[in-house]
Amino acid sequence: MKTLKSIISLMLISLFTFSCTSNSDNELTDPSETNQTTEKSASAKTVVEVVKSHLKSDGSFYNQVNHESSMTFDLGFQFSYPVILSYNNGTKVVVNSIEQLANVAKAISQTNYIDGINFPFDIDKEGITETVFTETDFGIMVNSKDTDGDGTPNYQDTDDDGDGASDISEDQNHDGDYTNDDADNDGDPNYLDTDSDNDGQADEDEDNDGDGDFTNDDSDGDGEADYTDTDSDNDGTEDGDDADDDNDGTNDSDESYNGGNGTDGSYIDPASLPQTILDYIAQNYPNASIIEAEVEDYGEYEVYLSNGVELYFNSDGGFITTGNDNDSGDDNDGSDDDNGSGDDNGSGDDNGSGDSNDGGNDDNGSGDDNDSGDDNDGSDDDNGSGDDNGSGDSNDGGNDDNGSGDDNGDNDSSTIDAASLPQTILNYITNNYPNASVTKAEIKSNGNYEVSLNNGIELHFDQNGNFLSMDND
Repeated sequence: MKTLKSIISLMLISLFTFSCTSNSDNELTDPSETNQTTEKSASAKTVVEVVKSHLKSDGSFYNQVNHESSMTFDLGFQFSYPVILSYNNGTKVVVNSIEQLANVAKAISQTNYIDGINFPFDIDKEGITETVFTETDFGIMVNSKDTDGDGTPNYQDTDDDGDGASDISEDQNHDGDYTNDDADNDGDPNYLDTDSDNDGQADEDEDNDGDGDFTNDDSDGDGEADYTDTDSDNDGTEDGDDADDDNDGTNDSDESYNGGNGTDGSYIDPASLPQTILDYIAQNYPNASIIEAEVEDYGEYEVYLSNGVELYFNSDGGFITTGNDNDSGDDNDGSDDDNGSGDDNGSGDDNGSGDSNDGGNDDNGSGDDNDSGDDNDGSDDDNGSGDDNGSGDSNDGGNDDNGSGDDNGDNDSSTIDAASLPQTILNYITNNYPNASVTKAEIKSNGNYEVSLNNGIELHFDQNGNFLSMDND
């Protein structure tokens, strides 16, 4: 009888153990035993799919040295384990490591997949622990890693560093995955590094045959592409210090960028601009067209738009800053201007200039019309004020009839058409102030934007269109 009882006990224990195992070898838990709540999560599904994209067919990591790179390179964070995920069939699984997450990722399919997670949970972002409370927060986190700042998160971007070469083409060792290739061993894989070999020359500038693809150039025939070879022509001088990297007899400074479209300081066909620049303009200035484009020193770009805005980009096509084509400094023509004022646009200076210095009079009845600084014409201003619209001081040797030397103190900005504001700013205003309209838009000297609304609110944005602060008049 004792033997029978023992057998029954063993069977019950085995049955209980089996019932607690499903979908993987990972531990399962009842969410009611924690303070967490299980919610549907498209972001959790995305994370698992991203990890799976960095696994071989057998479920092992392409990057055997850094397993966490399957999350951190594309997403910018990793989980602080454990986390509880849920399948579309309601089953929940506790994940205690990136390796266990890989097991989950390997097993997902179109009919069996992760679609939920227990909130809140912690993540590790570059050594800093953060708590994620909601799916909204999780979605922002998943889409926050954007190495080249082109608006497309890394996990969706086929050229994460915006250097003109697709991520997969920077798979230096040709093993099918680009996360484990790091030519200069600086911790940034080639596909996230705009100077993969750290030789002082940008990858895209090592396109020595000028065909638009720098990954297929091997000037010294040593089997190592120029962009990962610190001495491309094997002459004993590193590329960053070599005046002729490919040893073709033509100095690098005299060679063309982007497949033969222009040299340093020259005008180029706008259509030949890097796609990252064209995409940036299309996204942020959809109503403007390109008037001129130049390649500056060191391969940087300057682009002039039809709305008067000047945009500056680095040699990788990354946005640097913005200016305004109507903010010139001095006219210095020694004569009056034909538009009935000291300067051409009805003001002492052309839309936000500093000084007029034209030695003549301002026929339009004002010393400065639009954000000018000083008139310096040695005479009074006919409109009864030294400065008309936001000038600094009217150092014209006369009087300011408006009762003040300074009007708005805004001599470091230029007024622009509201329609020419970056699309990100227009979207922000539409989403947050749907019943308001723009009454004034300005570009500051540092490239930042200031926007005044008809409800008395003043918004400030950085040069990329990101919101900074708000004032209420």
